[in-house]
Amino acid sequence: MLKLNYKIRAFLLLTIAAIFSLIISSYSPFDPSFNVVGNNHVNNLLGVIGSYISDLMLQYIGYASYLICLLLINWSYILYRNQSIDLWKTRLALGVISVMLFAMLASEIYLPIKFDISNLGGVFGAICNIYIKNLLLLPYHSLVMSILFIIAFTACLGYRAEEYMTIMNKFIYVIKSMIAKVIVRAATREDAII
Repeated sequence: MLKLNYKIRAFLLLTIAAIFSLIISSYSPFDPSFNVVGNNHVNNLLGVIGSYISDLMLQYIGYASYLICLLLINWSYILYRNQSIDLWKTRLALGVISVMLFAMLASEIYLPIKFDISNLGGVFGAICNIYIKNLLLLPYHSLVMSILFIIAFTACLGYRAEEYMTIMNKFIYVIKSMIAKVIVRAATREDAII
């Protein structure tokens, strides 16, 4: 019975993630929303409700909205494997913090072209980023925010320590094999030159 409960929760989280992904990816600045008035044709796949939700999410937190979908998919995967998400309230809080940090980092990206939304980090990301810059006066605030984001995001994923170690060992193996391939290529080029 407990396994079925995990599967149902996993399915619900995956469904919510899929709906949010559809809403955000089908965003159009011309859809009716809080910023656009009129009886325009709705391009959002979930209709008028989807256009309002996508407008709110993208205007306020920008493309950090996709991070919410990614977190929901990850938590769905953990529940699907019949595992509980330990310290779920803490992980949820860290998820909110990581979304906020990602929005602030995305607001640092400058695009010279006109984009669908005014800022990749949304209004929230832009305002918080300016506030943090002026408040803390850190010389490398983007680097500090990046490190904090990586820590918060990694902690909110919900994996156990053994799983993190397995992932880290696989990552180190891939890096070592890539370095070995580069060394072999460099050695064969030197041999070809001689």
